[in-house]
This record gives sequence, structure tokens and C-alpha cells, in this order.
Amino acid sequence: MEWIRENLDSTRSLQIRQVFTQAVSLVMIVTSALIIRKGLMCVTGSESPAVVVLSGSMEPGFKRGDILFLHMSKDPIRAGEIVVFNIDGREIPIVHRVIKVHERQDTGEVDVLTKGDNNFGDDRLLYAHGQLWLKQHHIMGRAFGFLPYVGWVTIIATEKPIVKVWNSSQKFIITLQIKSSILAQQLPTLTNYPLGTMVAVVNVVVTDRHPFDATFLFRRV
Repeated sequence: MEWIRENLDSTRSLQIRQVFTQAVSLVMIVTSALIIRKGLMCVTGSESPAVVVLSGSMEPGFKRGDILFLHMSKDPIRAGEIVVFNIDGREIPIVHRVIKVHERQDTGEVDVLTKGDNNFGDDRLLYAHGQLWLKQHHIMGRAFGFLPYVGWVTIIATEKPIVKVWNSSQKFIITLQIKSSILAQQLPTLTNYPLGTMVAVVNVVVTDRHPFDATFLFRRV
């Protein structure tokens, strides 16, 4: 019995050490990633040294899933540059090309107008209501290099939408949540799925010009 007890104690001690070692390794990985990110931010001058292309609006130059590397310098932004910018009220940054630059002679401030290479018109429909130009504070970075397809890992991890059918006021309502997308819609009655059924969106067709217009195809999980 003493031998069994000693073996059990030894096994527990080994398991505790393994858990502790794994926890330390995880902390070191996370810490290293944060240090690398902070270092890149200092070197590049951009708050986001790398971004993933999430749409096909820049094809054929850049495809969905490509990773763009960014820097931010004090040099004036010129037409033809590819920039990443934020829109007020929108969480996801946009990667598009500068097509016009308006420099104010009195203040030296620069306003820019952007457009996706694969889009018909400029981005004013995507800007905030009443906004015609991007200001300097909207620009997150300027692209200087890319890696093709590597960003698909991020897209798959963050945009896999899972939805659940539930009952609201005697009607079947399906709520769609895509974590890193601007889409968050409530779709009408779905009679093919009973209450509590988990379903996944297997296809979403979204137009860049009208980002809230989409066609959804579902399947049972």
C-alpha cells in the first residue's frame, strides 16, 4: 500500500509540474508576442504593423487573406499609395488606394480620397455620413509589403459564424453574429429549423458598395 501511495503522490507531483510548465510556456509565448508587436509598432510607427485583407476590393493586386505590412512616416501621402484607414463608427479597418490628395495651403493639412482597385467608384459611400475626405488621423498605416494567403488563418478563426434559432413573440428569429464583420442582422422566419437548432452560415455574398446587403446560405451544424 505504501508503494502505491508513493506512486500516486509522484504522479500527482509530475502532473502539477507539467501543468505549471505549460502555463509558464503559454505566458512566455503571449509575452513574447506582445513584446514583438510593441517593437514593430515602435519601428514602423504604425499602431497596426500588419493587417489582413478581408475583402476582394483590392484584387487583383491583393486578395482576401493576404497580410499587408504597414509603416507610418511623416512623408506626405501621395496618390497611388495603398493605405489602411479607419472609419468613424466602424471597427474593421479598410485597405484601399489613395486616388486624390487635397493639401490645404493655409494649414498644411492633407485630406485624401480612397478607392478599392476592384470597385467602380470611390469610397465616399463607405465614409461616415457627410464625410467626403479622410483626415490624417483616419490613416493607420501605409503598405510597403505583403504575404499572400497567410491571413486566412485569422479569417477562419474570427469569421466562422455560428447562429442559433430562438423564439421571439411566437416567431422564429435567427440572429447572425460575425465577430470581425460589420454585419449583425436579424433574419426573418426560418421554418426549416426547429427551436434550439444550431446552424452555420456556409456562404455569405456581400457587396462592397452596400455592405449591409447580403445573401445567406445555411446548413445544420
